[in-house]
Amino acid sequence: MVNMHKSLLILLTSIISSAIYSSDHAHSESNKVQCANNSEVFLVSPKNGFKTTLSEVKVIFGSRNVDITPAGKIVESSDCSITSGHHHLIIDSALPNLKRPIPSSKSYIHFGGGQTEAIISLDPGKYSLQLLLGDYAHVPHEKPVFSEIIEIEVLSSQ
Repeated sequence: MVNMHKSLLILLTSIISSAIYSSDHAHSESNKVQCANNSEVFLVSPKNGFKTTLSEVKVIFGSRNVDITPAGKIVESSDCSITSGHHHLIIDSALPNLKRPIPSSKSYIHFGGGQTEAIISLDPGKYSLQLLLGDYAHVPHEKPVFSEIIEIEVLSSQ
């Protein structure tokens, strides 16, 4: 009886692993549709070297040759001239695994509603900020679209 349960567990694990691989493979194939080579994202504000005593920082996202769309919405350009997706703000972290969905945490903030600006709360200290474009499923594109890293500082108000 124990061997039967063990065999079922192994079979179930194998089926789940295959399904995950197939899903990832299918998703990476769908990314090939969104293939603009001249797409870019950048931080309009704040600028590199920005300093403030306010803990609330307004961040404005910029993009070129990108159709900013909400998460879950698949947009295909017939001539691959426009990349579609939404912004993810990376705070004090490196780019994530570009073949997997972008994590969601205080270091990887998702703007799946298609937002192009946000107010973020930061404690006093130095921070690095970077944008990464994710597709409808929060996965970076086959040719990832990300901004340069900028450095900002929130000064103590005392």
